[in-house]
Parts: sequence; C-alpha cells; structure tokens
Amino acid sequence: MEVLQNIKTNLYQTFDIDLLHAIRLIVIVGGYFIVRQIAQRELAKRQLKNQLADDNAEAIAANAANAEDANLVDTNETPASSASFGWGNKTRQRVKKQEQMLEAELQRIQENEAHLDPEDDKDIEELLFD
Repeated sequence: MEVLQNIKTNLYQTFDIDLLHAIRLIVIVGGYFIVRQIAQRELAKRQLKNQLADDNAEAIAANAANAEDANLVDTNETPASSASFGWGNKTRQRVKKQEQMLEAELQRIQENEAHLDPEDDKDIEELLFD
C-alpha cells in the first residue's frame, strides 16, 4: 500500500496545476487544434488547385498534340483557345473532323478484323476446351 501511496503522491506533485496553468494549457491545446484544422484545409485547397492546374496543362498539351497529329492546329490559334468550349464555326468544324477521324479508325479496325483467319480461332478454341 505504501508503494501505491508514493506513486499517487508523485503523480499529484508532478501534475499539480493551478487554475491559471489549466486555462493556459486549454487555450494552447485548443488554439493548436484550430490552427491545425485551418492549415489542413488551406493545404488541401492548394493541393487541389495545383492538381487542377496540372491536369489542365496536361489536357491542353494532349489536345495540342492530337490536333497536330490530325493537322488541325491553326498557326494563329493559341493552346488556351483550342481548349475552350463553344459551338462556333471552328468548333463545329473540329467536331466534324473528329467524327470523320473516328469513323475512319472504326473502319480500319473492322477491316483488320475481317482479314483475320477463322482457322486460327478454331485452333485456339480446341486448346481452350480440351
């Protein structure tokens, strides 16, 4: 019992806090939590903003690369204006060209599938079902 009494006395003396120290401790800990929450919120906003900026830059670069591949890039056109959305004449023309490219790609894929030898599929099918 004497050991427990000594432990209790030592703990009480170690953490002996008067009212002023208790209020000061509560203000410091509470302020820390509030500032931490605000800082985390601001850091999340910055991270989202940076991520959106990076995604937009990648999208503009990809659009420019795709447009260059399809010979759709106008020399007077800036990358920012090519990424804007609208239903003007240029946008309609761009959409028509993209649809034509898509149809041409689908036709090419269908032609490649038509040229496949059905005998090859039968050999594989026999191996799969054995």
